[in-house]
Amino acid sequence: MSRMSQKRKHDEDENNQESISLQDVIEEDQEMEETADAVLGASDDQECTFTKGYLGRQALYACDTCSSIDDSPGGICLACSLECHNGHDLYELYTKRHFRCDCGNDKFPELKCKLIPDKDPNNPENIYSRNFNGLYCMCKRPYPDEEDDVEDEMIQCVVCEDWFHGRHLGEAAIPTNMGFSEMICFDCSKSYTFLHKYSALLVSPVKLEKCFEEGDVDVTDMKASPVKSDGAAAIACLPMKEENIKTDSGDVANGSGSTSNDSSFCKIEGAIPVKIIGATFWPAGWRAVLCKCNKCMDIYNDFKVLFLLDENDTVSSYEEEGRKKALANKYEKQENALKGMSRVHQVEMLHGYNDMKEGLTQYLRKFAEEGKVVTATDIQNFFSGLNNKRQKLDMSYNCR
Repeated sequence: MSRMSQKRKHDEDENNQESISLQDVIEEDQEMEETADAVLGASDDQECTFTKGYLGRQALYACDTCSSIDDSPGGICLACSLECHNGHDLYELYTKRHFRCDCGNDKFPELKCKLIPDKDPNNPENIYSRNFNGLYCMCKRPYPDEEDDVEDEMIQCVVCEDWFHGRHLGEAAIPTNMGFSEMICFDCSKSYTFLHKYSALLVSPVKLEKCFEEGDVDVTDMKASPVKSDGAAAIACLPMKEENIKTDSGDVANGSGSTSNDSSFCKIEGAIPVKIIGATFWPAGWRAVLCKCNKCMDIYNDFKVLFLLDENDTVSSYEEEGRKKALANKYEKQENALKGMSRVHQVEMLHGYNDMKEGLTQYLRKFAEEGKVVTATDIQNFFSGLNNKRQKLDMSYNCR
């Protein structure tokens, strides 16, 4: 799922800023590294993505330095953000789908792309939202917002790809059990009414005003209702179980009665939509349940949401690819670094690392046993002592 870390509130006690636990530092560094690997790992930081056309998904930025209030916003790829817009004020847009890099085209009349100087004047299929102006959510505020003291987090809609505060999702709230994979904002949920028929897949509650004819199903307890097995409309009242979300054939189990090869059979024919009261939350694998009959395919085309049928379109899929690529790059760099050393230097480096690790562990154990907080000064003192020890060893070695 796509979520921004909750907004950091100002600490009233400035003294607290000088002392921080090592665990806090490690966790924050690890979180930042993992996020960077997930978001940037699958993107190219060396070559502009323009020649690759409209990519399925990539990390994007908008440049505030190169834009004025009257300019229409433009989006740039990771490589151009580093090479052509280095030192500029950039809006990090996380990832966007079906986008082609704008760097150096008519949206940046005063700038020529250093990586690909000759580009088309515009990219007509690009979609630009308020995010490109550094504004997010229905409240149209920046993030982070220094004027907002409410501790909140933001979550991205998988359809419009805007980011929303947890408190701006209509009558819905982010599920506390974390049992969802993707979110569709309130406006998009209201617009794409065909999704209202997949009520059994919703993680968060909605108002069920009517489902089938009276007597067919008890709408007061939808999860405990019996599964209909006599028609396609049964999908709207399937119990929310894993086996009802995805099967090997891509069909809904225990109730659709259809085969994946029957393009005329509609899984949701006759299903009564539920009333949407806010953003909707969807579990992993929900896209595979969407009907692919001819009629529904026409609907996806008309609404321009064919990407909903693509599992590779999900941010989680993109992030997983990024993590794998980042891990492979780290191993490659480590291997290349070792290859450039003699066997003696390799052994010395590994011994040095192990000595440092063991020494730091012993050093920090004292703080843990005494319940003390580790400060930045403490860490600096440790490495200062380590450097002094290394210098003495080097002197002893050179004097022989």
